[in-house]
Amino acid sequence: MKEYPVGLLARTQYFRVLKSVWTNECQKFVLERMKASTGNIKPVIVVDTDKTCKCFIPNENLTGFDETNDTHAKILCTKVHTIADHMISKCKIQLSDKSVKQKEKEIEKLKV
Repeated sequence: MKEYPVGLLARTQYFRVLKSVWTNECQKFVLERMKASTGNIKPVIVVDTDKTCKCFIPNENLTGFDETNDTHAKILCTKVHTIADHMISKCKIQLSDKSVKQKEKEIEKLKV
């Protein structure tokens, strides 16, 4: 099984991903995960560097995504917005050229 790309996280109610990671390849990866398990079909919250969020739902054929703005989507976006800083910082650390130990130390500091 392929590893999740850095910046993409699966949660119980939704996937969340950084906009810089939300490429065609990442979208295909998420659709594959959804197709692999029928209970895994859920919205995707895309977070931009300015912490704005957009919600996408898979189309009926599971071949792509459509943006949605309903009440449920707005609630999920608000939840993700509150942790966007942490998510952006953690992704930057994971993608940096630092050693694994340095990355672990910096990620540990984020938890405080």
